[in-house]
Amino acid sequence: VIPFKVNFNASKSSDPDGTIAHYYWSFGDGSSGSGKTVSHEYKEDGEFWVILQVEDNYGLSDTISKKVIAKRISSPLNIQYTPKINRNLFSVEYLCQINWQRNPENAANDVNVIAYNIYRRVKDGQDQYVSSIKTVKSDTFSWMDRQLTSSQYTKYEYTVTAVDVKGNESLINPPSATVRM
Repeated sequence: VIPFKVNFNASKSSDPDGTIAHYYWSFGDGSSGSGKTVSHEYKEDGEFWVILQVEDNYGLSDTISKKVIAKRISSPLNIQYTPKINRNLFSVEYLCQINWQRNPENAANDVNVIAYNIYRRVKDGQDQYVSSIKTVKSDTFSWMDRQLTSSQYTKYEYTVTAVDVKGNESLINPPSATVRM
């Protein structure tokens, strides 16, 4: 899961009639390195072909390539939010119910989601989702925002991200459903 750090080791490379003088690496994402052992961190998801070129003391070279797959945590599915008013004899409470579904791609990619972060912003779309307003456990798929006033409860939109055991977080995507009132 990105960020994804890989340690590469070419120490098993050999030259039957001399010695290996240089090791050149191309990591497939526009980055390169040199040395018998190198580390590289992939910051984007995708499939990358890593190419190792070795050059011996006579200037002769050979290459080998291997595919590296860097995966991203998938965002929750079907994020919906619904503003509500809870009236009783003594008070009025302004709420917003946020619901989402687990994304099966995470389990298929061996991503262990341990929590979901809930974000809120003003609906005009000008503000970014700056910080989460609530973190819930991975077995929770619904949360009620109870910190709203009568002038706020229809002015916000919400989204949810998934968080893995290393603290990596899925992309912040807009909600997938319109507000229901």
